[in-house]
Amino acid sequence: MNWRKREEHGNLFSDGETMLVAVSVYKDSKHPEKGYCYQFFIVVANIDDDGEDAVAHINSKYEDDWGWDWSDVEYYVPFKEVMEGLPCP
Repeated sequence: MNWRKREEHGNLFSDGETMLVAVSVYKDSKHPEKGYCYQFFIVVANIDDDGEDAVAHINSKYEDDWGWDWSDVEYYVPFKEVMEGLPCP
């Protein structure tokens, strides 16, 4: 997969934009010297349009409370590219 840095995306989203994202976390929060690993999520941008500004809320596809912000994401891939890379049965 062609992973991209979060900074390449920016903070503008389309409604329904779906991505596979990687968030780096400590393997052991009490012992950060043990290094990092990644948690992966499928997220969807939901746009609330109040008439002046469109605000994106990034939510996990499978969890009501994602618990992360877009700024926590290190890498992402548009989900359509993930699906295109899968072999056909």
